[in-house]
Amino acid sequence: MKRAVFCALSSIAFLFLSCAPTLACSCGISGKCDIPGADVIFLGRVASKQVASGCTPDGICSSAVSASVRFDVLENFRGANAPQLEVETTEGCCACGITFSVGETYVVFANRYQEQLQTNTCTATQPAATATALIRQLRARAKGGPTSVLWPLIPSRITLGSPPRSNPSGVSKSKPSEPRESSLS
Repeated sequence: MKRAVFCALSSIAFLFLSCAPTLACSCGISGKCDIPGADVIFLGRVASKQVASGCTPDGICSSAVSASVRFDVLENFRGANAPQLEVETTEGCCACGITFSVGETYVVFANRYQEQLQTNTCTATQPAATATALIRQLRARAKGGPTSVLWPLIPSRITLGSPPRSNPSGVSKSKPSEPRESSLS
């Protein structure tokens, strides 16, 4: 009986351990306490979203699909030099993407890759409602002020980290209105 229980538990443990990498995404952690970096950082409201079909013409379906999200730029912290930006991500299980809601406001950290902007869960992108301290820090940094308001364990004059190159990204060329300008060093 003990052997049967051991075999059953071992099988379950093996199943979970062997599938762990496919059940969630993994972000490389730098170990540094610095302000998150990205090619483009902005506060924006989701104007529209297009989600690709999860099935190929062959009938093979996936729970992870690509999504193209158009933002109205409300405030530019770095590189968001257009009033609207198109940001690519993924939606669905285990794809490390972010599910954006039309009409909601987000702080977006996106990186350029092959002339597109892309964001995912490995960036600091998050709803503005949960990012008040981060927004305050980005605004203070844009004005040349201290940044220790949000990150109290790091020096207040730290420079922004260079953006990671492993996160792809892209920019739209539409221009309905001018975004509020800020600049980060």
